[in-house]
Amino acid sequence: MRIVFVAAILCATQNVLAQAETSAAPHSYAGNAYALDDHRLLFREVHYLNASARDQRVVVYQCPDGSVFARKHVRAGGDAQTPDFELDDARLGYREGVRQGGKGREVFMRRSSDQPENMQPLPREKDSVIDAGFDTFVQRHWQELQHGDSVSIPFLVPSRMRFYEFKVKRISEPSVGHGEMLIRLAMDSWYSFALPHIDVSYDIATRQLLRFEGLLNIRGADGKNLTGRVEFPLSDRHATVDASELAKAESAPLVKTCGAQ
Repeated sequence: MRIVFVAAILCATQNVLAQAETSAAPHSYAGNAYALDDHRLLFREVHYLNASARDQRVVVYQCPDGSVFARKHVRAGGDAQTPDFELDDARLGYREGVRQGGKGREVFMRRSSDQPENMQPLPREKDSVIDAGFDTFVQRHWQELQHGDSVSIPFLVPSRMRFYEFKVKRISEPSVGHGEMLIRLAMDSWYSFALPHIDVSYDIATRQLLRFEGLLNIRGADGKNLTGRVEFPLSDRHATVDASELAKAESAPLVKTCGAQ
């Protein structure tokens, strides 16, 4: 269960690019996920943002050879802190997300292609956070975090169909030399010391995500969340994206295996 808790937050931290969200023109950025033990490339994720489109964010997850094995759509809706989203991983048949149902919003999850989808009405939580809405949360509480305050959030864990309390806190003094701020995400409970945490580095000047380390939101062949470090190099951030590239991201077929890694 501890993996489920932390991995849910990682779905959010992999979507943080604060200033990019305010741009109307389509743009993109990418991250490379590396194993902690031997530093091999696990996968690559490319984020396409388009404020004028229905799917305001499309994320494709690529095998080391460039083939796409998973895709995520994010639709902001009313409050950017609680968007609708859908993640599909073709290797396992895993799906999760939040959508508009006939009687209101609902959270859904399917562990594999041979299992049925589970769905429940989305619980109501004040000041809650869903998936990429973590970016909005960080920007709204930037000053508090920079000052060292601990901020609690109810964060949705789709696989558990409910919100759990997490805390976000800066764990190092802002680095003047490198211009970075390191914050930690952990469960907000007395036994949090026994649970994994996620360390996330931000650029102080731009409030952009630089890297994070810990459990990843992408699963391995055994169905368990991978552990690694994701780097978001400046060279992989593009102010403009051609329409054909966006269309390719939307239509690329999902492969069911990445081969030997």
